[in-house]
Amino acid sequence: MAYLQYFGAGLAALGVCGVIASIVSPDQGGIGTVAVGVVLLCVGIAVLVLAGRKASG
Repeated sequence: MAYLQYFGAGLAALGVCGVIASIVSPDQGGIGTVAVGVVLLCVGIAVLVLAGRKASG
């Protein structure tokens, strides 16, 4: 199940980087780019929680 944890961590990191990149340079993206980053972050966290639950029980 370690692959799920790596996948979730990667998605969460991608989401954080996307949101930061959108905020730092606003001419590179709009609200859609921020929304995609937030969605990736939430999905990454959900996958991490799922992996943690599967690993513990």
